Amino acid sequence: MEWSQLWFPIAILVSVGLIVSVALFVRMLVTTRIPATSPEEREELAHLPMTPLQKRAWFGLLTGLAMTAAIVIVIARVGPVAYFDDDELRLVVLGLLMATLVSYLVVIVPTGPRAASKGALDERDQRVLGIAPNIQAAAGLVTVALWSVALTEAYRGEGIPTGFMYLLFWSVFVAYMLAHSAGILFGYWFARDHA
Repeated sequence: MEWSQLWFPIAILVSVGLIVSVALFVRMLVTTRIPATSPEEREELAHLPMTPLQKRAWFGLLTGLAMTAAIVIVIARVGPVAYFDDDELRLVVLGLLMATLVSYLVVIVPTGPRAASKGALDERDQRVLGIAPNIQAAAGLVTVALWSVALTEAYRGEGIPTGFMYLLFWSVFVAYMLAHSAGILFGYWFARDHA
């Protein structure tokens, strides 16, 4: 049997495995998240104030998404290869990446060991911060997988231009930063600590 004949069954098995794992994950989310049992409890949950960590996570996520959209627009206007050759344009994109990093630092710095020892983080925050790295790892893996498949298919037999490696690195970096804020927000949603 030739290798070319093996790719189709492998692709089908991987696709089925991905669909099953996503279905199991969604099922786990639905079954483990305990819904409010009474209208009074629902009303109480709806009026819980956001924690300072939640507010910083929203700031980090929205700012990061805005910077990411600006980066995508800038690179899409000239194309990835022309972007890599233009030093001035790369500096503009690097500035936008640094703004994304600052929004990430606004979220991450107040959650360090010093903040935990001063009591700035309660049990909810510490539990939620335990969820965020899982979301970050998944975001990094998905980003690398998407780039790998897209570049391999787009440049099959031609060779991938070097500039794409630069974009791959920075996109994983941005996905990692954005996923931290998203992981915090997901943790609060999952824990029902804020409606």
